[in-house]
Amino acid sequence: MRFIRAFWGDLNHHDGVHIREITHVAKTSKLNDRVYVWGDANNDFMISLGFDTVKVSSDSTVYGSDYLDDCRTFFNHKLKAISLGVREFGEVVFLDWDCHQVREIDEDFYTLLRFQNKNIQFPMYSFPEDYVERVLNEWSNIGEKDKSYLIKQFEYIKKHNYRLGNDYIVPNFSFVYCSDASIMSELFELSYNEYVDLMTEESAAMYYIKQIRPTLEEFVQKNEPLVCDAKDENHFNQKEYNTFVKKYLNKQLYFIHE
Repeated sequence: MRFIRAFWGDLNHHDGVHIREITHVAKTSKLNDRVYVWGDANNDFMISLGFDTVKVSSDSTVYGSDYLDDCRTFFNHKLKAISLGVREFGEVVFLDWDCHQVREIDEDFYTLLRFQNKNIQFPMYSFPEDYVERVLNEWSNIGEKDKSYLIKQFEYIKKHNYRLGNDYIVPNFSFVYCSDASIMSELFELSYNEYVDLMTEESAAMYYIKQIRPTLEEFVQKNEPLVCDAKDENHFNQKEYNTFVKKYLNKQLYFIHE
């Protein structure tokens, strides 16, 4: 098994937040991360920080260059990275740069991850019905592009989800365990099928998983990882979802998404 990450696009996006996140991982991670990279300059930056990289393409945005205008396919870079990792290593744990390790990796990690014997695992996070209003109230200086993305994202969340009370429960692809590259291929293909109303790799994952796990209970028991949470309990109504999960699973957290 190998831990992998990915980077594509503009390192300076959003005032350099990616540079700060990547540099922090380089300084703190002991996971021997393999990074799949799009773009010559991006690859050079990763190498300068000591990462083991695979340059997938000199083009930094093969599947679209804009997270709003190309949202259906922009995150296919991530799906491609996971697919490449599985083909290379057999099984991988994909991590976003803001998915933080909170416990040292030990043999229990691998045992727990393989316990369910499922070839795709990822956590879920919770969105309240008034999500947009709450974010706009808290993020007073949001730019117009991010505001448009936020509104558009939530419209898709309302179409593809599980429900828990009044909340929408959807995939968080900050942590993905995968041992079957064909799943990534299927998610990849979904993004090009106009009859499927999708926005990101997470909405593609929601569409996919609901075909095989019609209920939230089934998903939790089969595909929610035992080693990671999508968010801590201060994130909107995440506490209600985490409490729901505890009825079925006894987690030992090694990672949590910021």
